[in-house]
Amino acid sequence: MQGKTENSSEKYRICSELIPYNIYVLYRIFSLSLLTNNLKQSRLAIDRAIKLRPNDSLVFKMQGDQYAVMKDSKSAMKMYEKGITVNKNCFRCLEALGDVSASET
Repeated sequence: MQGKTENSSEKYRICSELIPYNIYVLYRIFSLSLLTNNLKQSRLAIDRAIKLRPNDSLVFKMQGDQYAVMKDSKSAMKMYEKGITVNKNCFRCLEALGDVSASET
């Protein structure tokens, strides 16, 4: 598995260099970083995404996921809700909010 994640990580890095303003590529880098428990890399992806598009629903989703990893479900829910406020059709935010809400009960 490690070889596959390293290969994916390298391909996403190349994509982010070719299209540096693509938030979805940063989201994929962020997600892969969380999967491999590379919190430093995930934070770098979020910081870059915030600089590029601070009010993008996917950026709020990333921030919410980061809080969720840190076991701060209250802050995670706030970020997911902000993402939904920006884009009421942000299914990723809706899904994550449902997951965090379910874990609260």
